[in-house]
Amino acid sequence: VLKRTGRATEARAVLQRMFDDAARTGTIAPLQEERRFLGELMGDSRIEGFVSAAGPARRIMKRLSETGIKGRTIEQESGLSRREVRILLMICEGASNKFIAGRLGISESTVKFHLTNLYRKLGCTRRREAIAVARARNWLH
Repeated sequence: VLKRTGRATEARAVLQRMFDDAARTGTIAPLQEERRFLGELMGDSRIEGFVSAAGPARRIMKRLSETGIKGRTIEQESGLSRREVRILLMICEGASNKFIAGRLGISESTVKFHLTNLYRKLGCTRRREAIAVARARNWLH
């Protein structure tokens, strides 16, 4: 929205903070679910240059490019809801149910509910199987 309204400086600053937060927490799940918007933003060479100037942001950009910023989203390919994709990405990064609940502002019971739906849609019964399915389908590396 900031970029589209001509406020590119603010857009770069917000994007830089997002990448810094991702580098600090070691997670790309929040960025991954917004990859359609990131692809559009990173298509602007000035924004990409600004964001990639910091080392931590470069590492996050590398991880995102390995999973593909552009192209179809995981939601489109999988039939999973946005929340299920976010939880899948978080469990792939080793997050516990408690951590996921705290990060998303939901209860652990709700996390378990989403995991159950996720497992059903992927045809598996455990985290490791869900992670293996996600890797096999090239949703993450």
